[in-house]
Amino acid sequence: ALLHGLAPRASEGMRVLDVGCNRGLLLLAARRLGWEPVGVELSPVAAAQAREATNAPVYADLAHVPRRGGFDLVVAWHVLEHTTDPITFLTRMKGLLARDGMLAIQVPSFEHADEFRRQGRLGSLVCAVHNLQFTKQTLSDTLRRAGFDVRSVVDADLMLTAVAEHPAQ
Repeated sequence: ALLHGLAPRASEGMRVLDVGCNRGLLLLAARRLGWEPVGVELSPVAAAQAREATNAPVYADLAHVPRRGGFDLVVAWHVLEHTTDPITFLTRMKGLLARDGMLAIQVPSFEHADEFRRQGRLGSLVCAVHNLQFTKQTLSDTLRRAGFDVRSVVDADLMLTAVAEHPAQ
């Protein structure tokens, strides 16, 4: 359901790149839909598990991912907040998109810091491995600065989910 929501005009053979794919659950779902999944995962252990579970290629970083016509959908769930240079990171992902491809990103919403604290989950928002925090406005601005047209930024369940694409040519 998540993949169809992100790519409503999806068809068999669609190419999807999951950046930060962990053990490959999204890759497996894409494979079951008849899509061509590719992953990026920093952890060698998780990458090996993803490869084994999905029979999909999983690369250690974006620089090694072959573009081959570009990806129809690039997903980065809970990755952007770990970067130190979000503009460069997003620009690299944009370079991997097909001309009409979509980017989908999810990050914790800093606008809900009080709610994270109330729930005893502040460490899920502010922690040593999160270099950045985003609000709806800063996420939109960051995507635009990286050259994307922002289609939507939804704030729900303490998370921001953004969908963006290449600017109209």
